[in-house]
Amino acid sequence: MPFEITRKSDIEFENKIIQNIEGYQKKYGRLPERSDYKTLEKLGLSFKDPRIYLDYATDHKRNFELAYLEGFDGPYLLWKSTNRQWKMDFPEIYK
Repeated sequence: MPFEITRKSDIEFENKIIQNIEGYQKKYGRLPERSDYKTLEKLGLSFKDPRIYLDYATDHKRNFELAYLEGFDGPYLLWKSTNRQWKMDFPEIYK
């Protein structure tokens, strides 16, 4: 089955986080810092459940990506602000 079906609930959940991050960016003119856990939690990212590792990364060009990092090998469920598409891929923005 395509990942759009098997990961539908993850995608719907993450779409809300994407909207929140983009709203923050419009309001403040910048992306939230990766180390600002309080703000990221307010935007919907959770750091309390070790089974779910939703990674947020930004670059110096004001792009961001969200990836569900599961296991040691990819590809991972990934959304990039540069192309605004869901895909199974590897992160391009590194910390």
